[in-house]
Amino acid sequence: MAFEERGFELIDNLVTLDELDQLKNEVARIEIKGGGIRNAEKNSL
Repeated sequence: MAFEERGFELIDNLVTLDELDQLKNEVARIEIKGGGIRNAEKNSL
């Protein structure tokens, strides 16, 4: 448990909040794209 907490502290130090927001936006965009592809496949079947 203590090791995990230390690990999270390291991650917090390495990743700024701005970078986290950018990553979240990127992931959201990829998920939307992926969802669009999946929906297109469903519609074409």
